[in-house]
Amino acid sequence: MSGSHRRSPLAFTLRAEAAMVVAVVAAGCVGWNAWAATARHKVQVLIDAEAFSCESSGDVTSKEALVGSGNGATLNVPALVLSPGLACRFEFVLRNTGGRKVVLNELIIPFMGSNGGTGLQAMMLDSFMLNRVDDGGLDARFVFPRGYPTVLEGGEDLRISALLAWQDGCIEEGGSMTVDDAPRLKVSALGLPGEILHGGGSYAMIGTVFSMAANCGWEQRGQGE
Repeated sequence: MSGSHRRSPLAFTLRAEAAMVVAVVAAGCVGWNAWAATARHKVQVLIDAEAFSCESSGDVTSKEALVGSGNGATLNVPALVLSPGLACRFEFVLRNTGGRKVVLNELIIPFMGSNGGTGLQAMMLDSFMLNRVDDGGLDARFVFPRGYPTVLEGGEDLRISALLAWQDGCIEEGGSMTVDDAPRLKVSALGLPGEILHGGGSYAMIGTVFSMAANCGWEQRGQGE
C-alpha cells in the first residue's frame, strides 16, 4: 500500500520562523560590526608643531619633508637633532570625534623601539606610567592592561606624553628620516577591536656626527632616507 507523507502547516511555520531568526541575527551582526568600525574610525591621533620638548632646546627644530606616498606634499614637520644624552618628551592628542566610547588597547610609535635604528627610543608613556613592551622590535609598543583608565568617551580629548631617550642609531651626519602617519593606535568599540590606520602626522629625525653607530645594520632594521 502506497501513501504520501504530508508535512503539517506547523512544520512549515517553524522552519520559516527559524530562517527569519537567522536572517535577523546575521543582519544584527553586520550592523554591529559596522557601528563598531564607524566608532573606531572617529578616533584621531593628532600632533602639532610643538610635539617635542627637550631638556636642551637645541635638540628641537623643524624640517621640510615630503609627506605621504606618491605625489605627497612638502610640509614643515617637527624634528629632533640626534645627539648623545638627548632626553625629550613627545606629546600628542587622542581625539574621539564620534559619539560612542572606545577603549584604548595599544599605542605604537614607529621606529622608536629598542631596535628602531633612529637614535631614539620611546621608554614610557609617563601620562600613564606605562613602560614600553620589551620585544626588541623596530617600533615602540605600549599595551594597556585591563583595568587601566583607558576609556575615551565620545567628544573627549586625551593628551599623551611619551618619554624619549638617546640610543645608538643608523642615520648618517647630514641625513634624516621622516616618519608618516604616526603614532598608530589600536582600540575597541562595542567590544570589537581594530587599528586606527591613519596616524597623527609626520615628524623627522636629523642626523649628526654622533648618530651613525659603528655597528649599524639597516638591513636588519629598516631603511632610512
